[in-house]
Amino acid sequence: EKKKFNLVALKVPELPTEDETKANDRRLAEAVCKKVGVPEVALARVFRHGLPRADKRARPLKICFSDNAIPGHVLQSLRVNKQFSEVLPPHSRLRRDLTLTEQRDEADAFRRCYEANSAAQASVYYVNDRFELVKSKNPRKWVRDDVPMDTRQPTQSSE
Repeated sequence: EKKKFNLVALKVPELPTEDETKANDRRLAEAVCKKVGVPEVALARVFRHGLPRADKRARPLKICFSDNAIPGHVLQSLRVNKQFSEVLPPHSRLRRDLTLTEQRDEADAFRRCYEANSAAQASVYYVNDRFELVKSKNPRKWVRDDVPMDTRQPTQSSE
């Protein structure tokens, strides 16, 4: 029930010190609120979930609001106006807070999506908010990790 009040920002980079990270996280949450017209007083709490990781991967950033209608409004406003890139760092994303069961469903959906795209050798499918595979209107070719980007033959040097 508490999760209805939260949004989670994934892959938001952390700064070298905890104090800098906290200040940056607060600024990000305030920027999100400002972009969609939500007053900053609606922010109840902003924090990172878990302990800092040794491998330096970014921890999930939780943005808690005082009203449970605000997270849905924020997501809808950002999606409709396509403003995610204006408030979030590159490669990060914002979603509602998920229960453990929903997290498992999401992971399963991403696995199925990867397998389907792998079989098609293109980005044909994506996962929607209900964890369903959806066929993309504009599929893209897949860049494979096991094939070197530069496949040119080496030139022979003249000596």
